[in-house]
Amino acid sequence: MSQPQYYLEAEDPAPGQTRAYPIEDWPCVVGRGSDCQLQLDFDRISRRHARFEQLDSGLKVTDLGSTNGTFVNHERIESATEIQDGDSIHFADHAFCLRHREPSGQTRINPGQQESSGGTDTVIGFTAAPTGFPVQAPEFFETLNDELVCATLQVMTSGRGTVLANALRGRSTHPRLGADSTTLIRLAEELGEELRLAQLIRRRALQQADQANLQTDLFLAIHPGECEEPEVLIEDLQSQHQNLRHLALVCELPFDALDPKTHAHDLPARLRQLGLEICATGLSPHDDPEALRNSVDHVLVSALIGPEQVQAFIERWQEFANVVVDDIEDPALVEHFARVGAGLLRGPAIGPERDIDA
Repeated sequence: MSQPQYYLEAEDPAPGQTRAYPIEDWPCVVGRGSDCQLQLDFDRISRRHARFEQLDSGLKVTDLGSTNGTFVNHERIESATEIQDGDSIHFADHAFCLRHREPSGQTRINPGQQESSGGTDTVIGFTAAPTGFPVQAPEFFETLNDELVCATLQVMTSGRGTVLANALRGRSTHPRLGADSTTLIRLAEELGEELRLAQLIRRRALQQADQANLQTDLFLAIHPGECEEPEVLIEDLQSQHQNLRHLALVCELPFDALDPKTHAHDLPARLRQLGLEICATGLSPHDDPEALRNSVDHVLVSALIGPEQVQAFIERWQEFANVVVDDIEDPALVEHFARVGAGLLRGPAIGPERDIDA
């Protein structure tokens, strides 16, 4: 029995660009390289990007360690993934729909898709671009690949206004992507690139903090996804910090990554071996301070939960660690939080986020 003929249909082809790309010569490697069975010479697609292989029930696609990833139905794949007619496939931010044509010459249409009118034997189904796939994906990948980021800082003070620390973050310098840290992280999470972005921002922040000769404690945000691969996190921190040991670094880590009840690895002890302090974030009013006794140096609470809740948090935790109150928007609350025991204050009322060299 003849096998169906598979092809990729470009979901939004540029003028003059081919719409249908046959998948042939199994296994079929996709990429920019001239040796690929399916050559897609587009920006942000790797030389050998992905590989299609046949299965009895359809196809499977495997990413070949591409720089910008392969996505199936909006999700980045990490291993061989089975795909079927109608699935959305992205190589980096280039969108395609998997289609197949039966040996008779007719294209099979997914249930629910309408056939286009006309008298041709072959009816090609066409799906819209996937809802939610970032429209700024091209600019984001260019930002990441070309390292178009600069470091920013936000001052952290005592109740009397003395600058005791700085929070280091990053922003895009891409001419068409004016994104702060929060926006960059959101884009990275949607595209499965949060770890690479976190490492890039951290490296750039440490370099610029060293050049600016910052003498305060420096708070670095650690993405929760990094804590799921502690060996990679430790290796990256060790590599980036080994020549900058004169910088006083504090790692902001989610409570879930520090709780010994949920993690067998001793992340706090290993970070301390590198000479780093730890600030626990994401704490709830019900978390037990005893769980982090001798494991953290600071704990962070957001002022957005309300003054009374912040005060209760400070009273509960100040015996165990220095309390950092973040997201302070009302200048009238600065003195109040300091009076009830907050050690560090941060937020718009304390100072805006700005470039390190500004």
